[in-house]
Amino acid sequence: MQTKYSDFIRKDWKEFFNTPTYLMNITIKDIENELTSMIKDGLILIKEGWCFLTPKGASIWEDLFHVNWENFYLIEYEFKGDDFNDEILNFYCYSNKVLENFKSQIYIKDIINGGELNKWQLCYWKDLDTGFFLSQKITEHNRLTSSLVSNWEYNLLDWKYDLSDLLTPLN
Repeated sequence: MQTKYSDFIRKDWKEFFNTPTYLMNITIKDIENELTSMIKDGLILIKEGWCFLTPKGASIWEDLFHVNWENFYLIEYEFKGDDFNDEILNFYCYSNKVLENFKSQIYIKDIINGGELNKWQLCYWKDLDTGFFLSQKITEHNRLTSSLVSNWEYNLLDWKYDLSDLLTPLN
């Protein structure tokens, strides 16, 4: 995801980025030097104060961390209606396996829309060739779904809503 340049060099960057203790000796000057080097190498660009991966930087990131898009999913909420009381849960994923796993864990009712995706933009630098989605209206009789989603995200054995979902351990 794009990040503000100023976030990288803020005084509390270690807490902001939840930095592991073995990286605590890195200074703000080290970060500035690394960002400058990454810009020179064409890995990131800065636009209107935001840092973005370039296609080259994104490719290197995926290779370095052995990204597995099969595990990717995204949950978004929309609020519609004149008083914004209509709550919609939108679920997107790359594989049907993830969709079926989600549906088996969550009370699914009042599906508004669902199906396959073709050539969808996951983020500013990544397009996926296929995917699946469903949109579900959150109503009083299934409002529990909203609270169950967080349990599914954090407790389901193989699927955490976390960067680690996309990564294969570096051996």
